[in-house]
Amino acid sequence: MISTQDREQTEPRDNEFYQNFDFLLRRRNEILFLLIVFIVAFAIRLSYTFQIQELPPFKVLIVDALSYNNWAKEILSDGWLGKEIFYQAPLYPYFLAVVYKIFGVDLFAVRFVQVVMSALVCIIFYFLGKLWFGNKAGVIMAFFTTFYGVYIFYSPMHLKPTLYLFLEALFLLTISWSVFSNRRILFFISGLIVGTMVLCRENTILVILFMFVWLLCFHRNKHEKKILINGGLLVLGIILALTPSIVRNYAVGGDFVIATSQGGTNFYIGNGPNATGFYTPLIKHRQTPPYEGIDARQLAEEESGRKLVPSEISAFWYKKALTHMMHNKVDYLKLMWKKFKLFFNAYESPDAEDYYFYRRYSSILDLPLVSFGFICPLAIVGICLSVRESKRFSLLYFLAAANFLSVVMFYIFSRYRLPIVPFFMLFASYALIRVVRDYSLKRWFYVATFCVLFIVSYLFTHLDEVNSENSDALSHFNFGLAYEKVGNIPDAIKEYKKSIAVDPAFLKSSNNLAITYYNDGNYRKAAEFWERSIELSSGELMLHFNLGKAYLKLGENEKAEREFNTAIEIDPDFEKAINNLASIYFNKENYLKVAGLLKKSNRLNPDNAVVLLVLAKAQIKLGEFPEAKMSLMKLLQIEKNHPEAARLLNVVNRGL
Repeated sequence: MISTQDREQTEPRDNEFYQNFDFLLRRRNEILFLLIVFIVAFAIRLSYTFQIQELPPFKVLIVDALSYNNWAKEILSDGWLGKEIFYQAPLYPYFLAVVYKIFGVDLFAVRFVQVVMSALVCIIFYFLGKLWFGNKAGVIMAFFTTFYGVYIFYSPMHLKPTLYLFLEALFLLTISWSVFSNRRILFFISGLIVGTMVLCRENTILVILFMFVWLLCFHRNKHEKKILINGGLLVLGIILALTPSIVRNYAVGGDFVIATSQGGTNFYIGNGPNATGFYTPLIKHRQTPPYEGIDARQLAEEESGRKLVPSEISAFWYKKALTHMMHNKVDYLKLMWKKFKLFFNAYESPDAEDYYFYRRYSSILDLPLVSFGFICPLAIVGICLSVRESKRFSLLYFLAAANFLSVVMFYIFSRYRLPIVPFFMLFASYALIRVVRDYSLKRWFYVATFCVLFIVSYLFTHLDEVNSENSDALSHFNFGLAYEKVGNIPDAIKEYKKSIAVDPAFLKSSNNLAITYYNDGNYRKAAEFWERSIELSSGELMLHFNLGKAYLKLGENEKAEREFNTAIEIDPDFEKAINNLASIYFNKENYLKVAGLLKKSNRLNPDNAVVLLVLAKAQIKLGEFPEAKMSLMKLLQIEKNHPEAARLLNVVNRGL
């Protein structure tokens, strides 16, 4: 275990810089300092929340935030057990449900609670820095955390980073404290917390694996009984945290799933043939949360030729990705190198919410805040400087490596790499302490080494090789989507047009703009943007169908017929396209084609009364009275008092 004496070796008391912080050694002043840290952190985060609360995506939740919010509401309405095996990590939606249960379904209540949690993280990180490197590192850690821009950005968002970082901070504090003090209860508590973290972010399992590797590598043949007991307590805590999820998943789905069943899907997305280092959906243009699980199941079952349980679906995608990796080793190494650079790049790669876009609307985010581009180079320097004491810092190395691999094994988003930032902050604080000490002692060689390492690391993390993937186009699209949800059509159209101006090939904005125009009755504009969308896509079913509807509204039936036929070629069982095409043929008095199409439509949906009525009319026109009678009898079984059916039945009976 690490002793206090070992820690103090990096902090000689004859240094004036260190003595300037001696006031913190007095408990009363330390409490006052921490109170100030909490108040400042809380005030910054709450002020930021008020600044952006009127922005469209903040008032009307979208994408992941909307998905989590709807899930939380389902938990409250349908029961806490749920009905299906978890596809996504369940902890955050359950956290939302608890907040809603206490305060009512109030978005601001969630944001306020998360702001408090984010401010508390600053205090926890102070103690974490103090444990590892002493009082000075604690102060630096508190400063870094309080003013870290991306932490502030995510603090009020209906997304999991704030909850996960709060749990991670508690875990790092307890596991570090347990290592320094060898208090067994802390190993158990650490297990409970890290097990709970798995329910918020399933790839935390890799952190658990690396912890046990660390125990085996650095404590083998040394205090074996203590290590066995401490490891057992850690395992017990993890099992207790995960058991409710495992039992619940088996109870509702009859399948053994630890937390979620999306691991294999995400692994394939990050390493399959279409992997770019960023997120790419299994089916093009279907990247919203409700589609991913559906598409993963459908594609896996189609290729397997049978129904699959969730664990089998995940295993299918893992196997498919690994097969691709083994057969394309060179391409895979290139991909991993790209993800390696993306991970360490200063650019905050956006998901649904873009840090840089929100800076335009917040004077707080626009301040010169602490950034990944500053912390990461400092951390690299700190890691290099700490190599001589590698055994003492081995736990930090292993946990940081686990968090690094847990991201690059999949794909890169700014919020996915946030869990490694605490480790970078620790090593960055260590680097600052070391360079100030060397400067005060006039060790110019070490100061120069620090400067060279920092410059090289800074240049590496700021390589201009990251393609922003036209994140502004996505942000404008999200704003347009939010405006549309609140009925502000003019502003929605403006945002969609801004998105297309940034990226003319951004299909989602072009399609939504067409839908907006269609719903607003401007069918000519709708047709224009659906035509544009089709040019950008490759055989999108709904685009052809929607364009056909717009042409129908414009009275251009020949063009509508072409689009509906194209949609049916893509999906022969697309009922809506079949019915619309039948209506065109009916108006053209081509009753033979009408009857053929609607017979198929009736097989697909036997309870559609409108289809049966039009089919009967076509059959009457063709003189097929027995068939028409059968269609009308089916219709009357669905709607007993259908007046048109009764009238036509009389016509048929006379014909017979």
